[in-house]
This record gives sequence, structure tokens and C-alpha cells, in this order.
Amino acid sequence: MSERVRIGQAANPAEATMLRSLFDAHDIAVAINGEQHAAMLGGLGGGFISLDISVDAADAERARELLVEFQSSAQPEVDEDDDGEDVSIRLERRKRIGIAVMLSVFITFGTAHLSAGAYKRALAIAVAEIVLIRALVMHPGDKLYVALFVATLLFDLIDAVRIINRNFAQRIPKATIRK
Repeated sequence: MSERVRIGQAANPAEATMLRSLFDAHDIAVAINGEQHAAMLGGLGGGFISLDISVDAADAERARELLVEFQSSAQPEVDEDDDGEDVSIRLERRKRIGIAVMLSVFITFGTAHLSAGAYKRALAIAVAEIVLIRALVMHPGDKLYVALFVATLLFDLIDAVRIINRNFAQRIPKATIRK
């Protein structure tokens, strides 16, 4: 095996899989760094993990040609879905909602609101959760404190998703005066 050369980057795990098949069909050994990690994270991994494509130096020229041909043919003809919403905006919104859900479930303390940009609410939720945890330690088994704590967690999740959806809602373009 000769020296590896980086020829490009895949946009997402699905594209990395297609490129792997394309290169295998042309007998080009390929390595795509981060492919397994990005696949495990699904839609969330695309923005965080670089999917660098490397091939043997001897196959680099032919692999670059195949990559350019693939990427030019893979461009979508329409950049809008059935609802008329820009696909890139829709994907970004889904990714942010996924991050907010993961933060609210695994870390809590208002982190979903932090990811949505609602900093004052995040601080209020964090303080409320700390107070409720302290109350639960002092009064173990008190169902009122448990219910309040669960309600705070649900509020963090649901309201953060609402804020993200509101921020990504399609805006009516501003009117301009023609001269």
C-alpha cells in the first residue's frame, strides 16, 4: 500500500457510503475518516465530524475525477421540499432540535434552552432544578418535588423545541419599492 492522499470530503454519512461503493466499483481502495462515528450520530454527526476521503497516491488522479463527476451529478435539481421550505434550513432546524433534545434529556439544567439561545430561561431552569434537587435530597420520596422536577425537565425540552421552530420559521420577505 502506498502513501495515502486526501482528495476531498463527503457531505454526510449517506454520501460517504455511496462514494465508498463508487470507488470499490472502480477498484480504488478508499478510507473515509470518521465515517462510522458520523453514521452512529445520524443527522447530528454531519456538522461535527469531518468525513475526509483518502486514497492511495497512485489512484489519486482517477479518484479525484470520479469524485468531481459524482458531486456534480449529485447536485439536487430542486432546493425546496414539497412545502416550499429550503432543504438546508429544514436540515439545520432538525439538527438543532436533535441537539436540544439530547441536552435536555442527558445533561438538563436548562441546556436545551442554551442551545436554543434563550439564556435567561436557561438560567431560570438551572436554578429551579438545583432548588428542586436540594428539596428532593432533604425530603426523599416527596411526590410533589418529583413532579415539579419532571415538569421542569419537560418544560426545558418542549419550550426549547418551540423556540427553535419559531426561529427557523419561514419569514415573509420584506417589500421593496421599485423605482
